[in-house]
Amino acid sequence: AALLLVEPIAHVGAPELALIRRIREEKIPCILCINKIDTVEKEALLPVIAAYQQEFDFDEVIPISAKWRDG
Repeated sequence: AALLLVEPIAHVGAPELALIRRIREEKIPCILCINKIDTVEKEALLPVIAAYQQEFDFDEVIPISAKWRDG
């Protein structure tokens, strides 16, 4: 299994796309973990999730914040 840890930005960059491509090639389950959710409004997370789900069908999406001890 893999864990893809990303920032809450509604754009999938080239490094993330390369990792997603590798995960797809290996056919392994993957969890998307969105870090630093305390830096954005809750409504801003939906476009982030949508952008990543367009690229890969993640087994789970987990938003987290160490600051808020959430997730």
